[in-house]
Amino acid sequence: MGRKMTINIPKSKDHFDQQIQDIRQSLHNSLGKNDQNLMNHLPFPEGQIYRRMNANCPVLWVAPHGYFGDAIYSDYIGVLAAEMMAASCLVNNKKCRRPLPEPGYGEIADLNDPEDPSAQIFVKKLAAAISMIRLKSGQPPYIVFLLNHSDCDEKSIEITVATSDDLHDMPSSKWIQALKESSVSNLFNTNLIEKVTPAYDRTLFSYLFCNQVENGPLRLIQIKLNFQSLSLEQIVCLSGFLSRTVSYSSQANGDLKPIDMNNKHIEPSTEQEIEPDMHLVEEAGLKLTEIVSRHYEHAMIEAGNYIVKLFFNNDIERARNKQATKEKSLHQLILYLQNQKNNAPSKSWLYNAVKLAVDCADFKHYHLYKKLLLSHKIELLPISNQPLKKQLIQETANNNLTVSQLRERISQVKASSNATIPLKPKKIIHKKTSPKQLTPPRLQKKSEKAGENLSKKILSTIDDPKSLLNNDILEKFSQESLQQITAGKRRQIFRKLEKKHTIILAHIKQLKADIQVNETYLNQYQKLMVEMERSLHESN
Repeated sequence: MGRKMTINIPKSKDHFDQQIQDIRQSLHNSLGKNDQNLMNHLPFPEGQIYRRMNANCPVLWVAPHGYFGDAIYSDYIGVLAAEMMAASCLVNNKKCRRPLPEPGYGEIADLNDPEDPSAQIFVKKLAAAISMIRLKSGQPPYIVFLLNHSDCDEKSIEITVATSDDLHDMPSSKWIQALKESSVSNLFNTNLIEKVTPAYDRTLFSYLFCNQVENGPLRLIQIKLNFQSLSLEQIVCLSGFLSRTVSYSSQANGDLKPIDMNNKHIEPSTEQEIEPDMHLVEEAGLKLTEIVSRHYEHAMIEAGNYIVKLFFNNDIERARNKQATKEKSLHQLILYLQNQKNNAPSKSWLYNAVKLAVDCADFKHYHLYKKLLLSHKIELLPISNQPLKKQLIQETANNNLTVSQLRERISQVKASSNATIPLKPKKIIHKKTSPKQLTPPRLQKKSEKAGENLSKKILSTIDDPKSLLNNDILEKFSQESLQQITAGKRRQIFRKLEKKHTIILAHIKQLKADIQVNETYLNQYQKLMVEMERSLHESN
């Protein structure tokens, strides 16, 4: 079932937590800035079975390994690969042992073995996730099992697919062919195997394959990662490769094909559409959500170029004049994104992204524009006069204007009839404080101490959500009280509040997903009860 151990089993809960922290910190330090931001925003509870659902995408990444000794961190790879393609994931995130009465923290439980008693909860969560995706997408889900094996010294990836004409529809044949064509990489040796005979070998992959007739068809993929070791820097690279290899989207006729939006060729067309292309809407919605999730700093530029390419026929002039060739689809895209609850961009954000794409095209050869921060570029979006905008770019770059100074300068220009008035940056006046206004040193130290004590009390209460409902605690969050705390401590409090908010939000989403699945079961039981009651009446 895979290589199990390269380091010692933790002997206590503290030892367990420390090893988890060391792994996460080591991985975090090896990532680039954008990937660090992605990892920081993931509510990733180590020591648990972790599930993250986006049932709009028919792909579910499953990583049943994840125990200590999984040197390539298949649980992290599964989550990152799912995040990169806005898919769902179910991973064993270091939930590796069942407690034992003997000394020691427990023994390793193989969650990839459906007959292992420790795997039963994992199997139930897997079944619920599959049902949710099937109901939401209306098609057989793609279940991608990610396993860590070290069967050979050569770095390689073995991809096994399970399908047959008896269990799957014709699009599956095209799906298999697409997978074969897309599984070529210069970084890793890739071998693809097609499994036809449903022989059971005590793996989740085999278990689902043998029960498709009873539970409904699935498109199954098992990826074995054959590495003796994998540097942490390669984890994100590998996640990206796998997510591209298994990127699929349903077409209007039910066919499936891989998506690579970065290199997708769009045929020139100036025809105005009659009806919205809902597949285009869904595809664009998933892609834009992915862009925002991955790297917000450059998301607006990337998303703007993507919208211009897809909805304005890659025509900057059309984008400038707001003349979309797929206007109805663009409108439906906005409605689609407004209904999303995750990281979907807003309507105003999308329009600003298009404007930013136009500006980037207009000033791509202007070196001063490249020096501006994204926040400066956004402030310049409302300026339609190109010479004036170029002048403001020059003034901002040469005078190192802050965002607020640029905003004030734009207001000054708009209020003036002469759009080319010379720049006179407002001087920052530092008010001199008279000796009488100075706080005596003794009082200043007392104030700082009071603020320090208040910040400690607030930080300690944040960990207890129930205490936040206490009126006495809420009074500590009044603006008057908070002004006693230094700016650095206030930022620390905000970050902790944000982290707790993210964790609780993820928990709420999980509960809602579980409720949705159970409501489906409840409705089915209700239907069966009606049928049974009817049969009883007829027999009487």
